[in-house]
Amino acid sequence: MYYMFGASNDRPSPGALNYLQWRAILDFKEQGVKCHSLVGCRINVDRDSKYHDIQTFKKSFGGELVEGYMFKNTERSWMYSLFTAARRLRHPGKGKYSDIIDQEIHKWTDLNQSTGISAG
Repeated sequence: MYYMFGASNDRPSPGALNYLQWRAILDFKEQGVKCHSLVGCRINVDRDSKYHDIQTFKKSFGGELVEGYMFKNTERSWMYSLFTAARRLRHPGKGKYSDIIDQEIHKWTDLNQSTGISAG
């Protein structure tokens, strides 16, 4: 099972999200599902970022953190341009789109220099 997107209102009842997620884990386990993935987290996040709280929530269920890789496929840059244009139409005023790679690439200066990747 994959938990792809989740959110809460500004003031949820204490423990409500944790209980909802735990109940889902138990229900799917009862149905024979062997893996419940909270789909990614950012390892070594800044403590003052919103991702720190997301990371803490995901770790609270006792799962294993598995290090992976991030990449962008630039083979079809016209599709990415189409995506960003559609995003600007749907969300005007939100500024330039940045994905997780744009937000995190500054942390890997050694890798960026050896591959010629630009962090800008």
